[in-house]
Amino acid sequence: DIEFSFAVHPLQIKTDSAIGSDDLLRIMFKQSPNDDIGDLRIEFSDSPRYKLGYCTDWNDFDTFPEEQDKIFTIVKTETTLFVICNEMLIISYQFSDSTENNCVSRWSEDAIIFLFRSSNAGTDTASDEYKAKPEEEEDNEEEENVEEEDHEEEENVEEDNEEEENYEDGDWIPSGEREEDIEFSFADHPLQIKTDSAIGSDDLIRIMFKQSSSDDIGDLRIEFSDSPRYKLGYCTDWIYFDTFPEEQDK
Repeated sequence: DIEFSFAVHPLQIKTDSAIGSDDLLRIMFKQSPNDDIGDLRIEFSDSPRYKLGYCTDWNDFDTFPEEQDKIFTIVKTETTLFVICNEMLIISYQFSDSTENNCVSRWSEDAIIFLFRSSNAGTDTASDEYKAKPEEEEDNEEEENVEEEDHEEEENVEEDNEEEENYEDGDWIPSGEREEDIEFSFADHPLQIKTDSAIGSDDLIRIMFKQSSSDDIGDLRIEFSDSPRYKLGYCTDWIYFDTFPEEQDK
């Protein structure tokens, strides 16, 4: 069993399993050591497919990366499971869409443990490496060992950097200019945004995604109206949220 938290970092898994190899990626999620939520299986058959325990039967992917080296990024909320592979969204599954009785009750729970499953129903043969914590947390021990050595050097350059704010990977960064292009990769980390906009304020989150500086993909809009709603550019009209957090700080 491996402890982790989706609230802190997505679960990322590396594999070099090829399409047609029939390798299986199988991950069991738990809310406690003795209480399973369900498992995710991805089969590298000639037509790759997936299955979500307690929710679906086997489903063929609509799209799947052809590269042999892959990084799967798994994100779970209370309502939805997202799986991104090499920056391609391959699963976006709402638990409420399931016809199975236990899907919502199980998968809405917080997952704090996972394991690579081995059983008669299928053994994980695809996973090579995983990342379940932010890099700064994984590197904590090494940083503590060199902290004293670096302290004096940091003091020497601190005066030179007083007027310039520098941010490291993983820091919260002020949004700044609204039309500024910011480079990132979903394969490395999900995009996280903080706001204190209240329901009913009519504030708007609007994020444009691009594949290059001059080539837009589309935008995501979230409107903080009395009934919060969202719109995905080139995909949907305005859609009201089924559920939305009431806290002002999000």
